[in-house]
Amino acid sequence: MKRTLILLFASIGLYSFAQNDFCDDYSDPNRWTQVGTNVVVQNNRLEFMNGCSNGQQRRVFQQLPTPLSTNMNWEAKVLFHPDDYGIYQGRDFTGHVLMSFTAGDKEMFSDCVDIPCSPPPHGTQDAITLSAVTPNPPDGNVYFFLYVKDGQAEAQTGFTLRVPQPGIDYHVQLNKSNQTQLTLQVYYDSLHQNPIPGSPLTFNEPSINNLQPLSHVQQGAVARGFWRREMNGYLDDFCLNYLIKQDSSVYLCQYDSVLLQSTNQPFDKWYLGSDPSTIISTAPSIWALPTMDSIYIGENSSEKIVFNLKTQEVIFDFTDSLALCNGDNIDLSTNIQSTGQTFSWSTGSNASTINVSSPGTYSLTVTDSIGCNHTDSIFIDFDDSVSIDIGPDVLLCDEESYIIDIDSSSNGSILWSTGGNNSTIEVTTSGTYWVSITSGICPSVTDSIQVDFFTSPDMIEDPEDLCPDLGYAVSMEGFDGTVIWEDGNTELSRVFYETTLMLAQFTHNNGCVFQDILDLTIHELPNIDLGPDTVICDDDDLTLKVFCNNCTYQWNNNPINLAPNYVVSTSGLHTLEVIDENGCLSSFEREVLFESCEPLLLMPNIFSPNGDGINDLLTPVESKNISKMHTRILNRWGETIFETTDLKINWTGENLNEGTYFYLIEYQAEEGTPKQAQGTIRVKR
Repeated sequence: MKRTLILLFASIGLYSFAQNDFCDDYSDPNRWTQVGTNVVVQNNRLEFMNGCSNGQQRRVFQQLPTPLSTNMNWEAKVLFHPDDYGIYQGRDFTGHVLMSFTAGDKEMFSDCVDIPCSPPPHGTQDAITLSAVTPNPPDGNVYFFLYVKDGQAEAQTGFTLRVPQPGIDYHVQLNKSNQTQLTLQVYYDSLHQNPIPGSPLTFNEPSINNLQPLSHVQQGAVARGFWRREMNGYLDDFCLNYLIKQDSSVYLCQYDSVLLQSTNQPFDKWYLGSDPSTIISTAPSIWALPTMDSIYIGENSSEKIVFNLKTQEVIFDFTDSLALCNGDNIDLSTNIQSTGQTFSWSTGSNASTINVSSPGTYSLTVTDSIGCNHTDSIFIDFDDSVSIDIGPDVLLCDEESYIIDIDSSSNGSILWSTGGNNSTIEVTTSGTYWVSITSGICPSVTDSIQVDFFTSPDMIEDPEDLCPDLGYAVSMEGFDGTVIWEDGNTELSRVFYETTLMLAQFTHNNGCVFQDILDLTIHELPNIDLGPDTVICDDDDLTLKVFCNNCTYQWNNNPINLAPNYVVSTSGLHTLEVIDENGCLSSFEREVLFESCEPLLLMPNIFSPNGDGINDLLTPVESKNISKMHTRILNRWGETIFETTDLKINWTGENLNEGTYFYLIEYQAEEGTPKQAQGTIRVKR
C-alpha cells in the first residue's frame, strides 16, 4: 500500500500529520452530547433545523482525544451546507457556530448552567470559534466570522468573508499555523482548488498564545446576542488534524512517500545525509520515497532542519490453500509475536486468531503502531465430494410424484433410504427420505428430506335440481383452511336460493390452493295470476282460468276441484295449489265478494252553509251503485233554484234565506231502471 505524508518546512521547523488525528462523520449520535433542540446529530450529519426563535442553548459537543495547546499547530475541516436563513427586517438573519474549540464543555460564549440560559452570563471559558453570522441590523449578507476568546476578553475578524449563497456545499478549513495566527480557507470543491471570493482570511491575534488548552469541539447556535438566528442546513465530515513539530525521526512504511515542503522563502536546497554536496533538489517541495532508513536535510540562509526517515514493514505469510472435510474446523493465526499490532480479518473479526468451519478465501490485514500494514490470504477448500444437500422439506399440492436430486458434481458411493444408488429417486408417497454418500478419506455424510403429498378434496357436492322454496345449503365447516367465493364471500357455510354457477377458491392451512365449482339449478315456479281481489253483483258469475304445461291443480284444498278452470259461486278467499312438471308446489289466491248491485241514495234533511267548514254543502248521506243522477232544488212556490248532475250534489245554498226547500232527484245504476227520490231540506245558517 502506498501512503502519502505531507511535511511542511516553515520558519519554525518541520511538520507532519500525526497519528492521533480526530474525525467524525456524525454516523453515531451517541458520540456527541446534545444540549437543547433544533441542532441534532441525525441522518449521518449535524442538522440545523429552523426554529431558533429564542435565546435557549442549541448545541452539541464532544471531548477531543488530545487538547489543543498553544504550542501545537492544527488544521480543522468541515463541510457546511446552508439551505436557507431566518428573516429579520426583511433580510437574511442567522448566527450559528460551525466549529468552536473550547477549554471546557460550557456554552461557547456564556457560562450557561441551564438550557434557557436567560439572561446569558458573560463567559470565562477560552475558545476559538468559527461562525456563520449576520450583523445586527442585517445588511443582507451572511459572513464567515472568527472569534478568539481569552477569558472575558474577545477578539474578532469582522464582517469581511461573505458566504456567497445558500443551497450549495462549502468546504471550510481553519488552520493554526503558528502561535498567534489563524487562517480560514473556504472552497467550493472537496479538492480545495476553487476558493470562494475573499478566501483565504488570515487572523493575526496575540491572545491565541495565551489560551488554556482547548479540550472540546462544539457546534450549534450561540445563546447570546439577538435571539432570532434561524437557519436550515447541516454540517458533515468534521476532521481535526494535529500538526506536530518534527525535527527528529519519522517512521514510514516501506514504499510510502512523503512530501517535504518549505513555506519559508527564499529556500536553498535539499540534500541527503551530512554531505551538502549531495543536493537532491533546490525546489521548495520534494517527494521522498525512501526504501531504507534515510536522512533528509533542508536548509536556507537562516536555518537547517535534519529529518530522519525510518522505514519498516509488517511481514507474515499464509500457505496458499488448505483442504478440510465437512464438519472440520481450523484456527487461523500469524507468526507475529510483537505488541502494538491490530488485526482485521475479512470476516470482520479483530482478534489475532479466528476459527474457520466453512470453505472460502480468508484474508488478514495486520497494522502496526505507526500504520504500516500487510495483507495475506488463504483459501480453505472443503472436500465437496462428500458435501450433500438434497434441499428443504417440500409440500406437493395435487402432484403425483417428486424427484429428489443430488448435485451431479457430488462424488462417491450413494445409498438412498429406498435402496437406490443413483443420483436421483422418484417418490410418490409421503414420508422421510434420506441419502448417504461416502467418498475419499472423509466419513460418509447424510441428508434427509420430508416429502408430503396433498390431494385436494371435493369440497362441493353436485346438487340435484331443487324447488325454490327449499334452497341449497353448502357446509364445509370441517375444512382446515379458508375459502373465497367468486362473489367475494368468505363463509364456509351458506345457502343458495336461485340457480348459481360459482367458482370457489380454497386455501388449506398447509399452503395448498385449489378450486371447486357450484353448479346449482333451482327451478322457476309457473307464472300464474288469478287476478286482483274483486267484488261482483249477486246475480253475476266469475270463472278463474289458469294454464300450466304438465301441471296438476287443486282449488280450495278440495280434491274434487282439479280442473284448470274454476267457477266462483260464493264469497270468500279462493286458493289454488299447482304442482308443476318438476314437482314444485306453488300456491295462489284471490278474494271474491258477492253483493247487491241495486242503487241506494240517502239524503239529509238539514245543512248549515255558514262557512264554518262543518256541513257547509248539501251532499248525500250515502250513495251506492249510482252511475247517473239529476238533482233539482225548489222553493215553496215550486221554482227551481238549483239544478246539477253531480253525483255529490255539492249545493252551497248561496244567497238563500234560512228555511225549508224541496229536492227532486232522478238516479239509476249503470244498466238499471231509473228511480226517483224527493223530500225537504232545511237551510240553517
